[in-house]
Order: sequence, then C-alpha cells, then structure tokens
Amino acid sequence: YLGTRGETGGEPFTKLNISGVTPPVLTVEGTFDGYTVNDIFVEGDYAFLATTNNSKEVLILDVSSVPYTEVGYYDASGSTDAYSVFIDGDVGYVAQGRYIRSFDTSSYVGARSSIGSERTGWWFANISQIYGVDDYLFLVLNNDWYELTIMDISNPADMTVTSQTSVNNQQVLDMYVND
Repeated sequence: YLGTRGETGGEPFTKLNISGVTPPVLTVEGTFDGYTVNDIFVEGDYAFLATTNNSKEVLILDVSSVPYTEVGYYDASGSTDAYSVFIDGDVGYVAQGRYIRSFDTSSYVGARSSIGSERTGWWFANISQIYGVDDYLFLVLNNDWYELTIMDISNPADMTVTSQTSVNNQQVLDMYVND
C-alpha cells in the first residue's frame, strides 16, 4: 500500500501486488483518489487512511475488490491534519497535531464516534507516528522537547502519558517498535 501525501488530485492511495523474486515485479491492483494520505493502517480488507480532510481525518476503505469503496470515516475535533493512524480491535487511534484521539471501530461503516482525547507535547508539537503494543501507544514527535512519548491506553476514554524522553534533540518523523 502506498500513500502519497501531495495534492488531492491524482491517486494518493495505491494498492500494489508484488510477485516473483528475482526480480520482484510490481503491478497496480487498484487506486483511490480524492484525499491526501499521510499514513495507512490495514486491518483485513479495510484500509484506514490518515488524511488532511477536515471532516474525515480518518477515512475507511473497503479494499476487498476494485474499485475500492469508502465505507466509513472519523471526524476528529479541530481542523489539524491527521498524521498517523493505528487500529487495535474495537478502538482506533489517530495522531492529530499534538493530540491523540481514540475512536470506535466496533464497526467500520459510517461515521465513527469519539471515545477520548489526550494532549501531549508543546504548543507547536506534531505527533508524526504512532504504534500500539498491548496497553501502550508509542508516539514520536517533531517540533517538541521530547522525541518519544509512551501513553497508557488501557482505558481509551482516559488515556495518560506515562513516559517521555529526549534522545538527541532532533526531530523524529518515523519509528519502529518491536512487538
């Protein structure tokens, strides 16, 4: 899956098939347009897109057949773009500026309701990537004193920051967390 954060025209979401070994061969299975995509999380036949759309910060696509179909969305509070999205069972999490917002994913169809929200970071901070393991959400930030924050998400309606650290006084845009 590719998300190309660019203009809303064109095809910012692409699903590719990779076949063969030497050399691997790429073929486009399908595309979806109309949104600028900052991050993608795939759960089964559904792709969750973190977008710059002010009324659909998270877009839910059914990617089981072409053409892909928009089946649901989450409209987060405020007008800040969604930068990253993570789904954990019946709860979704989206990074929106310096906020983590949790939302209902017990169904993927229609408007999804908010569960909770928690702020982290300084005034100009942006959470650039999120990833969940067990009851914790790992966040990396840019434009902040801290590069890594860990949040307890055992209660998605009342999330709390448990730890923060400054590693090297640099901006962080991506991470990998070993399960």
